[in-house]
Amino acid sequence: MLGAKPQRPHAVLFPFPAQGHVRPHIQFGQRLAREHGFRITIVNLSYIHDRLGLQKAIGAEAGLHFIDLQEGFPDEYFTGAALWRLYAKLATLQPQLQEVVGKLHTVFPITCIITDLTFTETHKTAVHFGLPNCAISCQCVIAASAKCFGRRLVEEGLLPLPKASVGEVGNSAGIDGNVSKELAAALAREVTCVPGIYPMSLGEYHSALLVSDISSPVFQNMTTTQVEILHKFDWILVNTFEELEESAIEGAQQGLGVKFTPVGPFPLDVTDADGNSNSSESSISSYWPEEQCHNWLDMQKPLSVVYISFGSLTNVSKSQLEEFALGLEESQVPFLLVARRNLVDDEATGEFQSLPPGFVERTKDRALIVSWAPQLKVLGHPAIAGFVTHCGWNSTLEAISMGVPVLTFPYYADQNMINRYLVSVWKLGLEFERRADNSVGRDEVARKVRVLAAQESNIRAAAHRWKAAARKAVEIGGSSHNNIASFVADMNKKAQECSTISKS
Repeated sequence: MLGAKPQRPHAVLFPFPAQGHVRPHIQFGQRLAREHGFRITIVNLSYIHDRLGLQKAIGAEAGLHFIDLQEGFPDEYFTGAALWRLYAKLATLQPQLQEVVGKLHTVFPITCIITDLTFTETHKTAVHFGLPNCAISCQCVIAASAKCFGRRLVEEGLLPLPKASVGEVGNSAGIDGNVSKELAAALAREVTCVPGIYPMSLGEYHSALLVSDISSPVFQNMTTTQVEILHKFDWILVNTFEELEESAIEGAQQGLGVKFTPVGPFPLDVTDADGNSNSSESSISSYWPEEQCHNWLDMQKPLSVVYISFGSLTNVSKSQLEEFALGLEESQVPFLLVARRNLVDDEATGEFQSLPPGFVERTKDRALIVSWAPQLKVLGHPAIAGFVTHCGWNSTLEAISMGVPVLTFPYYADQNMINRYLVSVWKLGLEFERRADNSVGRDEVARKVRVLAAQESNIRAAAHRWKAAARKAVEIGGSSHNNIASFVADMNKKAQECSTISKS
């Protein structure tokens, strides 16, 4: 026998090993600990545990505890280029995961396992021990649903794609100028066959779907294996809120029989009404040291500063970064630019070396350039007028939660889908007009940044409306608040029903 009935609810969380996945797990864990008395254990791979400094965070958060899996993977697995190698290696972790869960359960009996939706081995671990088996999706329902309906894209003749003249589409910030006319035409076709998803071009769909070989292990895993597992979870919790993705949620339930349960946005679980952090979450979920920005922002006028960040993983070419920088300079709008050390493709530069010569000096009177920023705090500052973003889901939710309009620069994965919703559905974003080679020129950057910074605009009004809707969702009686309460009640009920659990 593994243990007796837990005296205190205990959830063990297994994030996928990437910063954009670990952060939402910490945020959700904090809410369960703070509001529902859970003990939270978060298990990470060594690279993540060390990079985020989690060994120093043990005991720092009431109810939150961090464990290093000590799996021995090399650092080179944790890059965008090695993503699918990492997926393959994660499938070998079952013995270590079972050992960790078994030891934990004997000391602090486990109420439920909450696994990242993309980390399928932890699902198997929950099944092995007969524990309530739940998932967190750190991506939007739009993207998750699109992947689930990947087979329908094949049935409708939209996939597979013609062979690309320069390899698969891959990083798609759209169609680049080197692909064949045949491929460009295929990517330009409108997709209307996925229930609940706003009509958009195939090229705007999740880039992992855009393949010429549908027999590939990656495509098969994403559109078959992961879809089959969805039906085996007790709960699929999503970092979103019902009002934002209602159509996609309904489409997935009606078309797939999969119930996505919105319990976010998580950023609002760790901030007050003004965007000020009420926890130490940000200090233990960032790869890079965050630089102090508030003193400079405090000196700026309200709604005067444009904030630019391309996220934690996205890379841009040196020429594109130069165009962005020179466009910001031309705009004459005050700006806060995050230029992380590894922002430029295949280049490990020193501080800001990839920026145009003289740029830092010429803009110093109206700009702050940092290698990393406390994004939630920045977006919540009254000086911020807008956010130039890569459209990552965490960044998108943070902008919505803080009521900040956006200017989009999507690059890969689900970012193009999110871009289309920000601009065409939620209407709180602008997008760049791209040149023939898919780049954005400095004149276009300057023009759109000025529009973004306008104090009165339709996108600013929409951003304020979505901020109010997001806050209402997490407040007492709101849709996400009620969903979390139902989840907690169900987990406690299951724990009582399974006072002793046999090891299979």
